[in-house]
Amino acid sequence: MTQHLDLTGAPRIGLGEAKRRYDDGSAVFVDVRKAEEYERSHIPGALSIPLWELLKRTEDLPRDRLIIFY
Repeated sequence: MTQHLDLTGAPRIGLGEAKRRYDDGSAVFVDVRKAEEYERSHIPGALSIPLWELLKRTEDLPRDRLIIFY
């Protein structure tokens, strides 16, 4: 059985709020692009979890901070 990730109802935040959260360390950023794209360029400190791996790697996500996927 294939699991699907439905993000249609996920809350969205603006760039200003994301930057504030980055600056104060209250969020972790997760880059969901392919590993090759992450290697070329990414937000410093961002985790690399390609979208297709996300459901298998939920244990890698922190529980104490907001998670911002990009």
